Amino acid sequence: MLALTLVAYSIFMSWFAGVMNLAPIIGAFLAGLFLEEKFFDKYYPHLKHPASTNVQNVASHNYLTDQISPLGKIFIPIFFIFAGMQVDLIACLNWYTIKSALIITLFAIAGKSICGIFLPKGINKWIIGFGMVPRGEFGIILALSGLELQIINKEIFAAILIMVIFTSIITPITLNLLTRQRSIR
Repeated sequence: MLALTLVAYSIFMSWFAGVMNLAPIIGAFLAGLFLEEKFFDKYYPHLKHPASTNVQNVASHNYLTDQISPLGKIFIPIFFIFAGMQVDLIACLNWYTIKSALIITLFAIAGKSICGIFLPKGINKWIIGFGMVPRGEFGIILALSGLELQIINKEIFAAILIMVIFTSIITPITLNLLTRQRSIR
C-alpha cells in the first residue's frame, strides 16, 4: 500500500510540475527529494521501518527505498527506452551533432576533472576529479527536459546523449589507469 502511495505522490508532483510549466520529470525528482530519509523521518517519525528499534538501525535502513525499489526494476528500463526513442539516429550522424558532442564531451571531462585541483594536499586530485566525470541519468533527465521544453533541438539532445555515454565509458578506464600508476609508484 505504501508503494502505491509513493507512486501516486510522484505522479501528483509530476502533474503539479507540468501545471507550473516545468517538465514532469522535475516534479518526480522533487518528490524524491522530499521523501529523502532524514527529511521524512523528521516530519513523519511514525513511518519508520517496523524492524527498527533504535536510531542506529533506522539510519542504516531506509524503509521507503525498500518499498519502492522493486518498481524501479520496471520503470527505470522504461525511462531509458523512452530516452532512446527520442534520439534521431540520422541526427547523430551529421557533422554538427558530432562536432557538438565532441565539444560538450571535452568541456564535461575538463570541467569535472579540473574541480579536483581545489582539493587539499595528500589527496589524489586527478582520481577524485575523473571520478566525477560521468553524467549518467541526471544528464539524460536534463536533456529530456530541455528537449520537451524545446530549449534544445534533436541534434543537441543527441550530442548530450553521446557525451553521457562517452563519459560513462571513459571514466572507469581512466580511473583504472590512474590507480595503476599510483600503485606503481
